[in-house]
Amino acid sequence: MEAKFIGLCERNKIKLTDTETALSHKIKQHAQDIVDGACEYAGAYAAAAALVCICKEAELMCERAMCGRYNSGIMACMLCNQIREHAISLMEYKGSGSIAAAAGAAMVGAAKEAKLLRENLSNLGCDEEMSASIREEACCILQDMHTEAFGANGKNSIAAADDGAEKSTRYGL
Repeated sequence: MEAKFIGLCERNKIKLTDTETALSHKIKQHAQDIVDGACEYAGAYAAAAALVCICKEAELMCERAMCGRYNSGIMACMLCNQIREHAISLMEYKGSGSIAAAAGAAMVGAAKEAKLLRENLSNLGCDEEMSASIREEACCILQDMHTEAFGANGKNSIAAADDGAEKSTRYGL
């Protein structure tokens, strides 16, 4: 799905940020590591939920790109990337099962809403605002789980790779 998204962006002359490109590369690398058996994740449920969540967010991004509605600067696209960023980060968590379970549940919820949004992207009657609100809350939960798992000063490796500036998900996307 990552390759499809990158290809769609290239064909539609959509310029991705360095952070988006790094995130996509990291997701592809994790997926390859899983296929190769090169990594081990403590929480199989959370890791599976993360992969589903990442895939559904990427599908939504692809749909937005095909409709000419993908722009890195709009909130809906930033939210997709932040959810994906938290999901890949929490996939690496090897601590408390309760944090992994809560994060997994939030990722499943975000994935479900991304799927609904993607399916209804061309339907002007769908409640995009409600779906966005649910996804924002899921993103905030993932941010809270990330803070709980890695500490208040724990940075996402993607955000750190961008320019060292920590990014907040609390409605200030």
